[in-house]
Amino acid sequence: MGKRLDIKPGQRFGRLTIIRETQRRAKKRYFLCRCDCGNERIVRLVAMRAGEIKSCGCLRNEQNRVANMSHGLWGTSLYWSWHSMKDRCLNPNCAVYKHYGARGIAVCDDWMSFEAFRDWALSNGYEERLTIERIDVNGNYEPDNCPWFPMSE
Repeated sequence: MGKRLDIKPGQRFGRLTIIRETQRRAKKRYFLCRCDCGNERIVRLVAMRAGEIKSCGCLRNEQNRVANMSHGLWGTSLYWSWHSMKDRCLNPNCAVYKHYGARGIAVCDDWMSFEAFRDWALSNGYEERLTIERIDVNGNYEPDNCPWFPMSE
């Protein structure tokens, strides 16, 4: 077996700073670390050294935010209407896919881009607290088949 690595408090791996060794499970070493953002997390040494874990999770969140902010509306209700519509129709792992995509209901090509969907929605009556519906429940998500309705309706 190789020499045991001498890991000391204060050593850094990505955004994580070692505070102390906490436990061993199945011959794996775990350390309590403090992330640059202030969160603390117990992390397996091998994962830190391999670069698999670089933060408490804040780095991934930041990268996702940057990647999804080209239009500046990630996380808004309009964005989630679009995302959920696509998920229902395109993602077989979505809980309600069987009622949409599995039945052949699709999203029109223009709406595959959030920006195009946003432009259509804003010029066709979209407001907060409205939901997109299909006039023909067997029809696709496309401009001629989709008005905005209050959630209560």
